[in-house]
This record gives sequence, C-alpha cells and structure tokens, in this order.
Amino acid sequence: MIQKQFKMKPNTGIARLSAMLVIVSSRFSSKIELEYQGHKVNLKNSAQSLMELMDLKLYPGCQFLITVHGVDAYEVLHTINVHIREAQAVKNSKKLVLLENVKLSL
Repeated sequence: MIQKQFKMKPNTGIARLSAMLVIVSSRFSSKIELEYQGHKVNLKNSAQSLMELMDLKLYPGCQFLITVHGVDAYEVLHTINVHIREAQAVKNSKKLVLLENVKLSL
C-alpha cells in the first residue's frame, strides 16, 4: 500500500478531475481509493465512483489522499500525478492563448 496527498489546483473543475481519476484508475489492477474529510471513494466503480466523487464536494485548493493497494501502485500514483499536472498545464496554456488574443485599444 502506498499513499500520496494531492492538492486540487485553483481553477480546476471537479467534474474534469473526477472523470480523469476514474478513467486512469480503470487502467490498473490495483485497488485505488480517494479519501477526503473522512469519506472514501473506490475509484474502480466507474459511474458510481463519478457520482460519489461529485458528492464529496471537492473545491479548488482542498487536499485529498489517494491510497493504492496492489502490484502496480507506484505506476498508478505516478500516472495520476502526471495527469493532474498536465490538466493544470493545459488550463494555464489556454489562459495564455486567450491573453495573446486580447487586443488593447486606447
């Protein structure tokens, strides 16, 4: 078993984060759980997991714990970490593109 604490980045939507976690979790054989404020969600239950994650009411800036039991536990946490960072990078790059397209008129 290994665990890792994650912090939900500002401007990250719960729906997108939830979907990403469930999709990534389905690729691995390990048991994967997300814990937030004493509530645990098994991320391997697809649609049920999505609904349970939405019910947790995660918000930008909150911290949550992911626990993985299984042979591919390190790979699971690495993959989740990469996906969370990439999601934030994409969000930031979209902001940059939007800023580049803004024209100032005086």
